Order: sequence, then structure tokens, then C-alpha cells
Amino acid sequence: MTLKVPPYTSEPTRFSAGKVSPVSMDSSTKDVPLITSPVITLITVAFDLGFFDSYFIDIPDAKKELLDALLWGLKLEGCAISEKEIRLIIKFEKLLN
Repeated sequence: MTLKVPPYTSEPTRFSAGKVSPVSMDSSTKDVPLITSPVITLITVAFDLGFFDSYFIDIPDAKKELLDALLWGLKLEGCAISEKEIRLIIKFEKLLN
């Protein structure tokens, strides 16, 4: 596969994500609790789906420690999440597992 790079121009590149009706988003995500940052939501869902299972090591509470490390790493890189939200997510995950 070859990546074709468009020639350089001084004009800004325009991107379009398409149009999504807020009503359709509401109905398709009504059962999904959203957190402040979509990145945090994405990481939490990926964690729930087992995308990070290969990173578990043989320590007590490895799953909790990994989720805590992921969330704090994102916070320190600038994602909008509070310490309280991190604690709530970890508490919620412990209840599920």
C-alpha cells in the first residue's frame, strides 16, 4: 500500500466529520455513561473490553493498578479528568469485576 501525500499548498486543509444529529447520538448512547473527556471514556471502554489484558503483571490488584496508571497518565498529559473522577471510575470497575 502506498501513501499518497498531496502537494504542499498554503491553503488550510479542510476536514469534515459529517453531520450527526444530537437526537441520534442521544438514542445510540443513552446507556453509556460519559465522562468529562472522550479520551477517558475511550480508554475506560477499551479497558472493559480487555484491550489492556496483556499488560497485567503478577501483582496484587494488577487490574486496578493498571487502570489507575492509565487514567493518571492521561490526566498528567492534559486530559480533563479530576482525582475524584479517577477514584469513581476505579470504584465502579471494582464493583463490576
